[in-house]
Amino acid sequence: MNKLLISAFAVCMLSGCTNLKYPGWEQVKIELSVDGKSCERRALSDTCPHAVKETCDIWHKRRATLVPANTVVFDDPNSGKTGKYFQCGEGFRSYVLYKFDAQNYKDGTNSVTGQAFLTQKGGGVVTCAGERVLMFPNTPYYLADPTKYPVEQSNQAKQLIKESVCDASGNFEFDEIPDGQWIIKTFVLWQVPEYHYMGRFSYYDDATQGGLLQRVVDVKTGEKNKFIITR
Repeated sequence: MNKLLISAFAVCMLSGCTNLKYPGWEQVKIELSVDGKSCERRALSDTCPHAVKETCDIWHKRRATLVPANTVVFDDPNSGKTGKYFQCGEGFRSYVLYKFDAQNYKDGTNSVTGQAFLTQKGGGVVTCAGERVLMFPNTPYYLADPTKYPVEQSNQAKQLIKESVCDASGNFEFDEIPDGQWIIKTFVLWQVPEYHYMGRFSYYDDATQGGLLQRVVDVKTGEKNKFIITR
């Protein structure tokens, strides 16, 4: 038995235990592009330190398993130096460039008002007083995570991101809002004392409670367009 263990250890040492450290690396695919495929970006670009392309192919495949990802796309397929890592398969959006389309969000004259608050377990109410409130169109363009999907930059799209601030009562207001479906987001936060133990010592500190609030709303001309944001 000892001889078998020693022999296995020797084989592992000679091979670098690659399959243990990078499980499944040989199944990682190298593609020219994932455009239009069901894939999600999993890491920023990484550059191979080797000069030989075949070595870089293996290096990138092994690196992909650490992300984890199952697909590598090279900036320059001929050199294989710089690669991007993707996880592809069912359940992911198509990896396509998200472009801004202003057709459904033209200039508008609607006023949108509302209030954001949370009710504590004891019955107290905490508002979003002093917090920023953001309002933006509910479209895939705005919801796409730019770290995972390519998003086209658009100054016109940025102008449709509205910002307000909650007053002392948690009220907010937006002006000149076009008709359409929008998302309103803000935070409701408060501090509570928290007791900490550190061996023989203990102390009180503040802990933050509450969190992010958001709601999808339909803004329509001729409507009141007043919305309560809570959960």
